[in-house]
Amino acid sequence: MTLRMPPPGGAKLTTRETAHRLGVSPSYLNRARAGGYGPVAHRYGRKIVYLASDVAAYAAAHRLEPIAADASTASPSNTIEGGRS
Repeated sequence: MTLRMPPPGGAKLTTRETAHRLGVSPSYLNRARAGGYGPVAHRYGRKIVYLASDVAAYAAAHRLEPIAADASTASPSNTIEGGRS
């Protein structure tokens, strides 16, 4: 979603800076913005900016938690100590 008038204050990031923070390419970020599934963007005339707080909130909302292996279900052959001698 692109908003025309950004709220005052807060650090403003360019598309390139935002892409770097999120670990994606600027072209992906532009497609995500146009598709409505990227972080909230603000438009100043022809310039697109992102608020650092919006980028942080977007990153937190899309965080993936690692799946921990349950130690009680691990078989001895799959552990470092088990298996081949």
